[in-house]
Amino acid sequence: MGGGLYNNINGRFVLEVFAGYGGGNYNGFFSSTTNTSYNSNASIQKIFLQPTVGLVTDIFDASLGARFSGINLVPEIETDKITSSIFLNQFFHWG
Repeated sequence: MGGGLYNNINGRFVLEVFAGYGGGNYNGFFSSTTNTSYNSNASIQKIFLQPTVGLVTDIFDASLGARFSGINLVPEIETDKITSSIFLNQFFHWG
C-alpha cells in the first residue's frame, strides 16, 4: 500500500514523494540429510520513502530518485536437534 505527491515547479522541474507500507508472513520447512528439520516462521514489515526530483522539456523527461526503506523481521524458529540461536546466525546473519 502506498501513495505519493507530485508538484510541477515553473513548468520545468518536478518534485515527487512516494511512501508505502507492506507486511506479511513467511512459513517454511527445511530438512537435511542428517534427519534434522527446521520450521521457520517470520513476520515481515517494510516501510519506504522515495523522494524524486525531475526535469521536464519538450524533448525528454529525466528524474533522479532514491528509496529509503526499513524492514522489521521477527523470526520464530522451531528445531528438532539444534538451538534457535545457531539457526538464526546461519540463516539471518544478525550482528
